[in-house]
Amino acid sequence: GTYKPKGKGVKSLNSQGSAKIGISCPAIIKVRQSTENVVVQYFPNHENQLEHLRLSESDRAAVAGRLKEGVSEKKILQGIREEITVLTVAERCLLKRDFNINGYIKRHEVDAVSVKLWTQEMKNNGENCIVFFKEQGQSGNDYGLKDEDFVLIIMADFQKEIITKYGKDKICIDGTHGLNSYDFNLYSVLVVDEHKNGIPVAFCFSNKSSEDVFRIYFSAIKNAVGIIETTTFMTDDAPAFYNAWSYVMGTVKNVLLCAWHVTRNWHQNLNKTKNHEKRKIVNKALKAVKEELCLETFSKLMKQFIQELLNDSDTCEFGKYFQQNYAKRPEKWAYCYRKGLGINTNMYLESLHKKIKCHYFEGKHLKRLDIVIDGLLKLVRDLKFQRLIKITKRTISSDKLSKIVNSHRLGQEIQSNKIEKLADNEWKIESNHSNYIICKKEEECHRLCNIKCTACKICIHSYTCSCVVNLIRGNICKHIHKVVKMFLNDTHNEEIQEIYVNQNDILKETFDVLPCSSKSANNDGHESKKRKIESILALIDEYELTLVEESKIHRNLDSILNIFYKKKRNTIIKKLK
Repeated sequence: GTYKPKGKGVKSLNSQGSAKIGISCPAIIKVRQSTENVVVQYFPNHENQLEHLRLSESDRAAVAGRLKEGVSEKKILQGIREEITVLTVAERCLLKRDFNINGYIKRHEVDAVSVKLWTQEMKNNGENCIVFFKEQGQSGNDYGLKDEDFVLIIMADFQKEIITKYGKDKICIDGTHGLNSYDFNLYSVLVVDEHKNGIPVAFCFSNKSSEDVFRIYFSAIKNAVGIIETTTFMTDDAPAFYNAWSYVMGTVKNVLLCAWHVTRNWHQNLNKTKNHEKRKIVNKALKAVKEELCLETFSKLMKQFIQELLNDSDTCEFGKYFQQNYAKRPEKWAYCYRKGLGINTNMYLESLHKKIKCHYFEGKHLKRLDIVIDGLLKLVRDLKFQRLIKITKRTISSDKLSKIVNSHRLGQEIQSNKIEKLADNEWKIESNHSNYIICKKEEECHRLCNIKCTACKICIHSYTCSCVVNLIRGNICKHIHKVVKMFLNDTHNEEIQEIYVNQNDILKETFDVLPCSSKSANNDGHESKKRKIESILALIDEYELTLVEESKIHRNLDSILNIFYKKKRNTIIKKLK
């Protein structure tokens, strides 16, 4: 038969599309019966696309049975992934662990011996993810290391493929500590794929945080995949990272500091200014200087801003700090130097390290390095499966979808008389703060792009706008939505499809950058609150809010402040008594 939809078509299809074709199914079975036998002819005409295959009844029953037994969804998914026959050596090791086959994780009671045995096993198995290993006690003269230094660099085949494919665009690097009892730091190199997801492409454990170690790290990557000529290199304010990268891989055109780290450093130093009102004024001025997109205007603002800071006794100290640490290198933090690069913060790595600590290590402070390595192998395996699912089903994360939906809605609120057509593929939109120029790209986007607006029928590569949301954050802004719906979309008079977003998924993805719960040994309540406040500041810069949302945030912030005001008032009353 032919599928006939019952609804009005208001709700949009999901990103993978529908299995229903809207016409009579061409697959048929012909049966001819005679007195002696039955002849059956089958005429298949299905491609059996992977994204449209459903679970068999037996598989559904098996999963339902395990859920009824109280087995967690995480364990069930992990079991399904490990049943796939195309397993790498690392994945087979994970299989041994889950079935408690002796000698997998703890190959020896002494952790250092266990790690060494694991590295030897990986080398002997043919699929070697160890690209460099120098144990403590081993001579390190050939690499400029001391005998007591430790360096372990891990790079699986999947990671090698990803950095070769996406490393030419962006490279992010950062470190984290507190993953083991030896105070070894974990340094992660990360790239961003076509879905705007961060994927770690190499891990390095070391007791040292020096340029020499980072040179060894990047040289190991170079030996594994060749020279990576990237366009953009982002890190926190640690010169050793880029110095080592440029020494091994060559110079990079755009070397950026994470905007979130820069803002945090500014706030920490500005808090030394006692005058609260002047702190607010300086904060506002800092934001204006940082987000100015015109290079000429930025230069004038910078000169005026520094002069005003130094001429005021209350802000003079901060002025000296800003002049010494940031005024001499605006190309690393100012928005006017990162237009069109599609990256502004290192939240990809913040989210990764949060996921490692809280999801794979369950917020625990692990004592053994071999268990930490096991968790990283599991992370890489899961990322490979998640990427396969996204490619097959053409999914987009709820957080990215919510930004598109929100900007589409805000775009419809822009008044039509504020828009002026300048040329065939160029428009201007007036706003209270500035004028924005929207341009349609001449060429069509031929990429398999999933980040798109189904209502406007455009992807993220179709248009450019001179606003911060598009130029810096790489999102489809409200100005683009308005221009497309008003001038170019053939169906702009039709009812706009409603797009449904799972709010729980949005919350989960948003708070991936927040710290672990207080059950972590390294995270007390005070530090947790402090990091959450810093994350709120970063998110305020990231998202464009409506008046209703602004009002709601102000009410909640006022409620929080009232708690402290009451505490302060009670303290004063007690002192007076």
